[in-house]
Amino acid sequence: MKKIQKLTFFFILFFYKEVVFFKFKAKWTIGIIFFLFFFKLSFAQTEILEHKIKLNNFKGTAKEILDKIHQKEKIVFAYSSEISLNYEVSFSKGKMILKDFLEILFNGKQIGYKVNADKVLLFHIKELPAHVEKASLTTIKGTVKDLKTKEPLGFCNIAVKGSKKGVITNIDGAFSITVDASDVLLISYIGYEKQSIQASKLLQKQEIYLQKKELLLKEVVIHANDEYLYDIIEKCRKNLIKNKAERTAKLYFALETRSKVLSVEYPTDNHRIVSKTDITQLQEEKPVELLECYYNAQLKGSSVDELGFKNGRTALASNDNYFVNMGSSKAICEISLTNDNGMFPKIPLQLNKRGLRKNFFIELGYFDGKYYTIKFHPKNNSKNSFSGEAWIESETYNLLKIYLKAENTVIHPFLPEFPRDSIYNVSFDICNTYKSDDELTFPDHFVFNYSITYRSRKDTIFLYRKNLVSEIKSKSIMYFYDYDKPFILPYFEYTDMYFGRDDYQKISFFPYNEAFWNSNNVMIQTEKQKQDYGLLSNQGELINYREGNYSSNFLAYLPGRDSLPGHLEFYYPFWNSRKRLVPKLKSDNFKIYSKEKINSSIRSDLYKLKVQILLDIVESGDSLLCKSYTVFDSEQTYYHLLLNFYSNAFFNIYFDIWEIERRKMQQKLEVSNLTLSQINEIYNKTIENLNTISEQYIKEVNVGENEKSLRKWNDFVYEKLDIDNMKMVENSVKKQ
Repeated sequence: MKKIQKLTFFFILFFYKEVVFFKFKAKWTIGIIFFLFFFKLSFAQTEILEHKIKLNNFKGTAKEILDKIHQKEKIVFAYSSEISLNYEVSFSKGKMILKDFLEILFNGKQIGYKVNADKVLLFHIKELPAHVEKASLTTIKGTVKDLKTKEPLGFCNIAVKGSKKGVITNIDGAFSITVDASDVLLISYIGYEKQSIQASKLLQKQEIYLQKKELLLKEVVIHANDEYLYDIIEKCRKNLIKNKAERTAKLYFALETRSKVLSVEYPTDNHRIVSKTDITQLQEEKPVELLECYYNAQLKGSSVDELGFKNGRTALASNDNYFVNMGSSKAICEISLTNDNGMFPKIPLQLNKRGLRKNFFIELGYFDGKYYTIKFHPKNNSKNSFSGEAWIESETYNLLKIYLKAENTVIHPFLPEFPRDSIYNVSFDICNTYKSDDELTFPDHFVFNYSITYRSRKDTIFLYRKNLVSEIKSKSIMYFYDYDKPFILPYFEYTDMYFGRDDYQKISFFPYNEAFWNSNNVMIQTEKQKQDYGLLSNQGELINYREGNYSSNFLAYLPGRDSLPGHLEFYYPFWNSRKRLVPKLKSDNFKIYSKEKINSSIRSDLYKLKVQILLDIVESGDSLLCKSYTVFDSEQTYYHLLLNFYSNAFFNIYFDIWEIERRKMQQKLEVSNLTLSQINEIYNKTIENLNTISEQYIKEVNVGENEKSLRKWNDFVYEKLDIDNMKMVENSVKKQ
């Protein structure tokens, strides 16, 4: 049997500054994964574009205000003579993030900007960038509805005829897609007649109505001894088990969570519970989490075998009320239609014919000549099994869609963080839809909704006990598209121990890429989601919604996070001129060995410095856009030799050497019209060259013990980056 890896999902709720911890945990999980934090950074964490600048009432030219910011904030703006900054601007007194300030300053002026080391480079935009869509393309918006009821059809497929391009409607039936006006859109939804419509027609009329298929048989109850229904499910099950075909698809994952405090209870000393309604603590249902991620999905048949992260972002409530689904994407993929893993209620397709008769009642919903809909509900204990409905093709017996519902189930993967806490009223509402290709079934989209009631016991500063009862509702969608045309994933090596099963870990690490988000929008937000986003942006935290917002352990800074010591303490430092590395000597990776142990060991086995170049490639139109970053790999780095006066300089010069070479590589990658093979050649040659230079550096400085050679390399870094690491060490000692 294939060994199942550890899997832990954490949920953290905050209500009126009282902390409730809740972990979503597979039954086979044996513990919390702790992350090692090998380095701390001594410089400010704020990136240049995220730096807050203080503005006084100003009226003058753009050049004058940039000069003032340079003088006051020490931010360098570099630009050529072709940039005209003599136009008049005015700003009111207040504080503003530099990025927002520059957006306002250069609005409509054909002036762009980017950060290069510690400088902000301004450049003239002479023409539209390569990633901007051609003028002939049009953004089409529409809404798909039921012809009879006029109700919106959520998660309906919108495809461009003759291509693999497509999107999916949101829960309100709305969609947006950029196409040529002459393109034909194909609209499909299980149980409805397919429809095709020319894109240009939607410019005048944006509503599309689909007609339900005519039913050939009305609903008929089929008794348990009707063999053909059991045969249909058995054949469908065998197809699912037999289907081992491997495919890759892009995956869009979106999740939203809302919470509500139901009551506050006060246990007495004799274990009686006095339930009181504390009006000041009760609240209306509020949004607490919005999450969006893009992945590559490695598929095996109808199941998701592995997810490869591309990019993600999240909006969280903070202070009195926030909630985090960690690892939820992986959790949804763990649901098995044909194998009972004990994490969720039973599904009919997990049972053979004998087990199916024993555990489920079955009835025919309808048959339209092409597929059956078969309804099912459990016989004995509804809390142990799903009820629902399956759509199965009549000729191939392939599964098209399955709906699963369970209320107040006792089988679920949720466990409370503390022994005295409790979870109840667990309900699932799940719907998986599949598509057929060459008579094989592959995922189209998964809808995964759940709700729970959570009672937490918390001691307060007033020395009496209090139980907080809260209702949590979470809704999510996974949409699989662009089969066999996966994203180019970021070039960076990491292990499952640190990132593999946690959406938030990846969001905190992989940089936001504006070009990527501008080029990928397969599902538009509903009006309700827009309202929730506005509320969270004003009263909560926006994570990875702008450039520079990365490599930050953002969850650690939210209220109450200090009560989980060790959790989320991983950190891969990105190179920054304002940040210097200092080894954390208490970590195992920097444990200093005794002289005796050092002398009895092979010297090269006692140290390893590891730096990686993270390369993010975005396909935008016909272009490949590249962004790169230098990252110190604290997971693979170790050092057990004796430290000396300049050891910190030794580590940082090594890091700086990689940054110098990365910049050379980035200049080569900014040449237009590079192919992927050309990009890979540039990247691989850079890594090969860096390995040679790094080996030379360590050898010459004798792992930091040869001060003369170290000073030579220090001068080299100073010339290229204007950073004097040895002087920093000397000044630090003087201050102490």
